Amino acid sequence: MPRKPPNNEHTRMELPPSSFILQVLGTLKETRSLLFLFYAVQDLWQVEELCRRIYFPLEPLSASELTLFNGMFLVILGDLMSQTHDGLDGDEVKKFHSICHDNFQSGYETYEVVIGPTYQHTLILSIALVNAQMEGNLALHASLTSIAARHCLALGYHREERIVHLPSIEAQRARRLFWTIFMFDKNLSLRLGRAPIIQDYDVDVKHCVSSQDPRDLPWDHAFAAFIEFSRLQAQIYQLLYSPSSNTLDTTKRQVLIEDLKTSLSRWHDGWKQIDTSNAHRKDILSSILEPNEVAYYSVLTILYRGAKLSNSVQDIIPECFDAARQGLRAHLARWPHTISAGMSATSLYGIWILLYSSFTPFIVAFLHCIKNADTNDLELLKNVLDTIEQLSSTRDTLKRQFDLCRALYRIAEIFINDGHSTGQRATILDNTIPLPLQPGFLESWDFLDPNLPLPNYSASSAIFYI
Repeated sequence: MPRKPPNNEHTRMELPPSSFILQVLGTLKETRSLLFLFYAVQDLWQVEELCRRIYFPLEPLSASELTLFNGMFLVILGDLMSQTHDGLDGDEVKKFHSICHDNFQSGYETYEVVIGPTYQHTLILSIALVNAQMEGNLALHASLTSIAARHCLALGYHREERIVHLPSIEAQRARRLFWTIFMFDKNLSLRLGRAPIIQDYDVDVKHCVSSQDPRDLPWDHAFAAFIEFSRLQAQIYQLLYSPSSNTLDTTKRQVLIEDLKTSLSRWHDGWKQIDTSNAHRKDILSSILEPNEVAYYSVLTILYRGAKLSNSVQDIIPECFDAARQGLRAHLARWPHTISAGMSATSLYGIWILLYSSFTPFIVAFLHCIKNADTNDLELLKNVLDTIEQLSSTRDTLKRQFDLCRALYRIAEIFINDGHSTGQRATILDNTIPLPLQPGFLESWDFLDPNLPLPNYSASSAIFYI
């Protein structure tokens, strides 16, 4: 029977029995869990330490300890559900995964976790925000990331002076936690069009020390690369899209773009050099690394889009259109491998590429299509739309993404079929309403009806710009 913790009202919840947990811990000694590769949890010892506290308490348990336990095992059991291990009953794994999920969700939503900046609360939030991302809940992910980032600042984890005065194990854990939160905070900056909570000029904490296990090293390299990619995205927002950038003229913008493009290209070259052949869970690491080709071109598209302050499609530079097309083609090239990996992998790919990266390349290709009446662009949009339609059945948020892209494709199709001359297209494009590069959340696209009726729709009144 599932074991319950001591009878304190605030900690009363159903837990997996200790015998089951011991089986799982034994399994974790034979296989490397994603909890230690992709999350801010340091190692198995950290989990075992908490398990001893939960199942053999010498003092009353806190609600945050139980929440963290459930968060850790939510990830561990979710990972084990996709594998087969001797001695573990699949039905039990699924059952206790569901219990941990419910316990964790009710735990991280408490006032104490959100208000109290402690290591444990921040680690809880770090697990919750990754899970929100994997479920495609951008609003929740952004909210949890902001809270966790503020906790890190309140704890002083951004300062090396604070970290070096912690005991060695605590320092390692705090360092890993900080850089995990830093990465997610920076990654959201360009995506949502807002300044990150953690500012570069305020950070002097050193990066995590690389693992002694050579099979962990590729994951360490990927983690460092993700941090740098996120930092570059935040710089693009700060230098080209923030309110302070509005005073920059075209010449200064071009200089900044060239510098950022050089940094982005250098990052891209390094990213492609990460060798996954000897990595723990190398198939999963490869599935994380390879789709980032699409994300790279998405960021490159946004970078070039910042060349001019003007919102007119006429002022989008050719490099921006080229990057957008390369991004869509990279997606199409990746698609057969993605779809063959199964529904779960396909859903995660869609969430990462379409929600957390950006669908700016689709919008820019759409604008190039209507600007030039380009049938090749129209075909490219249709091919991409077909793949998004397959993704749309996996998550509601991806369904809204498909509805939006379908509406844009229909507009482009009608526009081209109307057969406007170059002069007419220029007139129409000069009298359009603004279409944001990428809205913070899809709900802000309410003005664009995804069920656009084709027969009575006039292209001359339906063109949008970014």
